[in-house]
Amino acid sequence: FILATGRREDALVSAAHARALSVVLINRGTDRPLFPLVTGDDAAGIAAAVGHLLRLGHRRLAHLAGPSDMTTGFVRERAFRQAVAARGLDPVVIGCDGYTIESGKRGMSALLSRRGAHPTGIVAGNDLIAIGALHALRERGLRCPQDISLVGFNDMPFADELQPPLTTVHVPHHEMGAEAARMLLDELDGAPATGKTVILPLTLVVRGSTAPPP
Repeated sequence: FILATGRREDALVSAAHARALSVVLINRGTDRPLFPLVTGDDAAGIAAAVGHLLRLGHRRLAHLAGPSDMTTGFVRERAFRQAVAARGLDPVVIGCDGYTIESGKRGMSALLSRRGAHPTGIVAGNDLIAIGALHALRERGLRCPQDISLVGFNDMPFADELQPPLTTVHVPHHEMGAEAARMLLDELDGAPATGKTVILPLTLVVRGSTAPPP
């Protein structure tokens, strides 16, 4: 039984543990290591995105964060804050209430409504949030990447077909699923893996949504 979990304290995870089911979590974990987990190195992925924007010359950076009650949202936001603060810069974070286009649009609108100079480089919590951010930019008459650079997360199949093509962090979903299946089969064969975590490397894919700041 392979479960791609959502909330950090997912009732389904607890119920599966109480029934002594064989489970491998994929992509998102829980606060308690009840089951083995296969996930990507989200912190390193965010650090790569921040480093890319810094090398382009951006110094005003912001993060459109995913929901903080999901491990992906929590870990990526924490990594962004750490990566930006390590360079002596002030991290700006706007929380989105979901990994959706509408949430990204609302988050970007809130970011652009803040007082002072707006950020020139933005890291989104996932690609759908990034798409929503693009919609909000266009409604404000701003261009990507000429005015604001944008980095997504996940590298969804359509990311290279957006206008502009989205720079994003590639998550190896196929490899993640294959590794989870191997772990599950091992456990069914009598090799318990409770609490084991496998972290797969992520890669930054640079496309047309990032450029030096104006």
